[in-house]
Amino acid sequence: MEKLLIVNLKAHEQGIGRKARYIADIANRLSKDSGVRIVLAAQPTDIESLSYKNEVFAQHIDPIPYGQGTGHILPEAVKAAGAKGTFISHSERSLSMDDIKHRIERAKNVGLSTVVFAPDAGHAEQIAGMSPSYIAFEPAEGLPFSGSSNLLEETIGRVRTANPAVRVLAGVNSGQDVMTALALGASGVLVSSAVLDSEKPEDVLRDILGGF
Repeated sequence: MEKLLIVNLKAHEQGIGRKARYIADIANRLSKDSGVRIVLAAQPTDIESLSYKNEVFAQHIDPIPYGQGTGHILPEAVKAAGAKGTFISHSERSLSMDDIKHRIERAKNVGLSTVVFAPDAGHAEQIAGMSPSYIAFEPAEGLPFSGSSNLLEETIGRVRTANPAVRVLAGVNSGQDVMTALALGASGVLVSSAVLDSEKPEDVLRDILGGF
């Protein structure tokens, strides 16, 4: 099974410019050492500089064609900058189902992998019918496997029923979280604040990688 970790750099001070390249250098080295595929989700302005050494996803695209579109993010532009995929409808940039569908279609046309975020099992099941590459399950109430009713396990089951080809990713904060998520059937994991808020991001990433 593929070992996948996505690090979302958000718009965090530690995740842009020179500081993003610092995390990218750590990720590149640790990926080689661990055999885990580490993807960085970066601001549009950092995609090109990070993509020389790392696999990079855009944090957002707009379903516009070449031409007019000032202020929007053209899918072809992030692809040309070196992005291999894109986030769609992260909770901090949530979209309607129609908007999600249009972005998945544009990303496929350009050749970008898609990670679509879902806050609950119902949304995940509906999104699965649009055939994204991945669904990232990040419920508003916390980790996707917290609580007595296992939200992650339920979501994975419903996604597999709707579209067995779609892989589900889970948000994590630690290596123990990774082990739990993978044991419940997740195909990979995502992390953000645990790395970006740490004074020792390499230590956090090593702990997370130890969960694979």
